[in-house]
Order: sequence, then C-alpha cells, then structure tokens
Amino acid sequence: MDIVVYKKQETIDWWKSLLIEEELVDRSVLIYRCGDISPDLAIPLGKFRRTGYLSCSVDDIREGIFRKLKERPFGFPNLRYGNVNLARFMGTREIEWGDDVTDLWRGRDGGGEMAAESHRALGRAFGYKEERIMEMYPLGWRRGQD
Repeated sequence: MDIVVYKKQETIDWWKSLLIEEELVDRSVLIYRCGDISPDLAIPLGKFRRTGYLSCSVDDIREGIFRKLKERPFGFPNLRYGNVNLARFMGTREIEWGDDVTDLWRGRDGGGEMAAESHRALGRAFGYKEERIMEMYPLGWRRGQD
C-alpha cells in the first residue's frame, strides 16, 4: 500500500509542477487503470487549460472512466472518445474533453520548427507552464497523460 500512496503523491506533485493553474489538480479525478500501481489524473478545464485527455487500452476500464467523468460535466465538457495522438503508437484510445486539438497533434508529425510550434500550441491548450512545454518535446509527456 505504501507504494501506491507514494505514486499518488508523486503524480500530484508532477502535475502541479506542470500546470499554470495548480489548483486544477485538487479538482481532478484520480484514475487507476488495469495493472497500474501508479495513478493518473483526469484534470478538468480551467482558465488556461482548454483541453485534456486520458488514454486507455482496455475497453471496459475506458467505459468506466468515461462514465465517471460524465458525472462531473463542469470540468469535463465536450466529453468524447478519440484516438488521435499517442493512440496510434500505443494501441490505445483516448477519452478527450474540451477543445478539439486534433490538428495540433497532427502538426507535430512533420518535425522541425513547424512541429515545435504545434507542440508549443498544444502545451498552451493543455494549460502547461510555458517554461515546461519544450522540456517535454518531443516525447517527454509520455511520462504522464493529459
């Protein structure tokens, strides 16, 4: 049990270090997926955070997460299923909320400065601190899911 508590606090601290609006972490929904001892957070929208997502490869668990978020519509508007970004590499599907940022994900595919600009715009849409956005380029944010 200690390892789960540790991982929970580690996850919370990591997200607070990433988001402009750290208080959104306190309003997040804690998610454990099949086989995970490390939790994820479904972080609601805020003043700067305009979009969010979680990935999950197990249909039943994904359905349960969707239902849980649907009960909290004020932080998770425009809740939907998607499979745009990491899913194509990881064999998962996403639950997405807020603005549709599909074009920003696709803009990262070409590499170079155009991809870097798409990455910056995507980080801003997720409400990330400006100084942290490029730390996570190109694959650094696979550490956590948004």
